[in-house]
Amino acid sequence: MQVSVNDAVFRDNGFLKAGLLSGKDAQKFWEDEILRGHKQKDREKTLRWLREGVRKEDFLRGNSKGKFKGQQYDSQYPDEQSFENLVEYKHHTWVTEEISRLVTYGAVRTWESCGIQGFPKIIAPLQVEEEKTKNRLIYNAQYLNCFMCPSSYKMEGVGKMAEIGWQGMYMFSIDHKNG
Repeated sequence: MQVSVNDAVFRDNGFLKAGLLSGKDAQKFWEDEILRGHKQKDREKTLRWLREGVRKEDFLRGNSKGKFKGQQYDSQYPDEQSFENLVEYKHHTWVTEEISRLVTYGAVRTWESCGIQGFPKIIAPLQVEEEKTKNRLIYNAQYLNCFMCPSSYKMEGVGKMAEIGWQGMYMFSIDHKNG
């Protein structure tokens, strides 16, 4: 079965407004404060996202060819794939609790709650990284990454927020280490 970029699911199938910010005030804030010191091409790309939205096509390579976990691929879009989770038995209870917590907080949703008919195109594995003070749940999207354009674009972290933020301001991150 051929998978099209139109089958990829985002919050809004048309486009995602970066940072949910729009309007001239938001663009000026990003240009003057957040993007200060960034490379010109990164500034232009981000400002275009703010003006026009982020197109999922901007992140796909076009045609990808290679080998992943012993299987050849040569296509414009990822084939349907389902990978086994890489979670040791001793972590099963913790993973179940962590997923329940993420669903409760709205950080992730169950497939059924998305209202999409059929099955997901790619089922990527979960794994657990053991750290000194706590475990980290990892969503391993390496297969999907084979079809994505590499990007050196750096998102901002806590340091930048301390520089430009104000009391009561919120920040979120999908990267647990840098957020």
